[in-house]
Amino acid sequence: MNRPVYSFRPDLQQRDHRRAWEILKGVPKGQKNTFLVRAILQTDDRETLRELIRESVQEVLRNGALTYQEAKEPDTDIQDQMLSFLENL
Repeated sequence: MNRPVYSFRPDLQQRDHRRAWEILKGVPKGQKNTFLVRAILQTDDRETLRELIRESVQEVLRNGALTYQEAKEPDTDIQDQMLSFLENL
């Protein structure tokens, strides 16, 4: 099986392309393919995760499955002890 060939030709007039080119130039020789594969897969994984989160939030909102808890009051006894300690320093 022949390996597919991909040519990256950034348009250096575009800021995103210039930035991508600078990053790619910094990748050590012999590691560019691995770098590009990881970048592509990471982007795809991020989109998949974003979609999963979006669907989950929509489902929770549809089902009204949210519950709220009152925030606990902070333990003022410990705070008072800390302030007394600091005042004595």
